[in-house]
Amino acid sequence: VNLLRAALVPVLAVVLAITVGAIIIELSGLNAFEAYRALYDGALADRKGIGRTLEKATPLVMGGLAVAFAFKAGLFNIGGQGQLVIGA
Repeated sequence: VNLLRAALVPVLAVVLAITVGAIIIELSGLNAFEAYRALYDGALADRKGIGRTLEKATPLVMGGLAVAFAFKAGLFNIGGQGQLVIGA
């Protein structure tokens, strides 16, 4: 049961995020399906897009891990933004 719950929570979070994003896009007067299609085509449709996505995501992931590591140790890392700017 705990394994199912652990797997279900991230899936539901992604579905909720996509749904809320679609609502916001539609309220803006745009087509949510076309917006998500453009996002997919630009970021994930081919190897070059995947490479660019990973290139842009890596500093964000590393910055997040740095802050998470400090939080896990019971500390507060106030330099996360500066580390991201200098490191990227």
